[in-house]
Amino acid sequence: MLSRAVAAFFAGLGAVLAAIFEWFALFFRWVPQKDKRLSTADGTPLPLLAQVWVPTPPEASFAFVDLDQELPVPRPGLFRFEEQESSWVRALEAQGRSFADQGYGKAVFVHGTFVGHDPASMMSALQAIVPTLSVSVELALRDLMKRQCNSLLRDNGNFLPDYARLFGAATGWGRCVENFVWSSGNHHSARLVAALHLAPVLARLNETQGEAPGILVVGHSHAGQVCALLTRLVKEARGRREPLILDALKNSPLERLVDVNALRVLGGLGAPRLCFVTLGSPPRYRWFLGRNMRLLSVINHRGKEPFAGSLSGFLHTRDGDYIQQWGIDGSDFMAVHAWERHLNKTLDTSLGTGVGAGAWLAASRAHRRLPETGHTLLVDFHDASRRLPNCVATVFGHGSYTRLAHMLPLMDLVRRHL
Repeated sequence: MLSRAVAAFFAGLGAVLAAIFEWFALFFRWVPQKDKRLSTADGTPLPLLAQVWVPTPPEASFAFVDLDQELPVPRPGLFRFEEQESSWVRALEAQGRSFADQGYGKAVFVHGTFVGHDPASMMSALQAIVPTLSVSVELALRDLMKRQCNSLLRDNGNFLPDYARLFGAATGWGRCVENFVWSSGNHHSARLVAALHLAPVLARLNETQGEAPGILVVGHSHAGQVCALLTRLVKEARGRREPLILDALKNSPLERLVDVNALRVLGGLGAPRLCFVTLGSPPRYRWFLGRNMRLLSVINHRGKEPFAGSLSGFLHTRDGDYIQQWGIDGSDFMAVHAWERHLNKTLDTSLGTGVGAGAWLAASRAHRRLPETGHTLLVDFHDASRRLPNCVATVFGHGSYTRLAHMLPLMDLVRRHL
């Protein structure tokens, strides 16, 4: 068993390296042709400068806002309710009451890519090598991987279980607060699996008696794509759109995960109010917001214009969240299973190119920062460095959102802009 586990490890590592090598191979094949991608109507190539940055006016509403620096500060690194500053706890409790007055009394926190229970597709590789792997062993290994991620990253770009528990205890929402864990794989089908699992979680939470019926779905990074997929699935399940993704799942290993009843609960009569709060989510998948849904995006941003920053500033996190601007079309990794790769290729038609350096370079030229839907808050989290490079410590400006120190000011910001 140990030799097979070691083999699975290297198989997963090989899949990741293969995806990286393929990405660079596509890059070098595409670069010589880049002057042909942007041209005038008569085919004349645009000047080189025009191909480097072609910003477009944002279609969604946005605002430059600040975090309230006068709010109480928690004791760093302490996630036990009893050990926290009483002033901080009282302030968060007041936030919980204010949210309830606005109709929200439940919350689900959803982490992003590479911090889940199968970040490098190791379990997928192991399942391919050992198809008879028992469910108990699989769950134990997934739990081990997630605990290792939590130990390594703590609350830096990662929602800890203790984070959700502390939020629930401080606000008084208690068991109406959940921490949702998914594989965190960096490709379409991994996010689709997460969306299919998230639907029954929200449907069940809707049945739980809380301070108020509305649900805050707070997603970091590509959890935003998971939530966008969920809104699409809800709309397809209600027959409001020609089924595309649900049709693609037929006769696939994911077909058994489709809970049509849960999807209809989230979009039918008496559906819960859902407020999707995305934190540093790249502008990729299209949203299909129903009447009971709204979207509020929060992005770590510095600058006077609503566009992504220059590459020259990433070492010092000068312009804000660089992962948010890099995780666009073409940035996905190759999946391990053949059926996943086939499904991802099929989903490219609906969701945009997953793996492809050409698509990534073309999308990155627009320096796009804002999603096409909802309201976006461009916030300076004050994590830039003037002297020494700090990109690793800040996860390229992507780690600030989930930190305990920002829980209270972030929730205050969300409540004020609901």
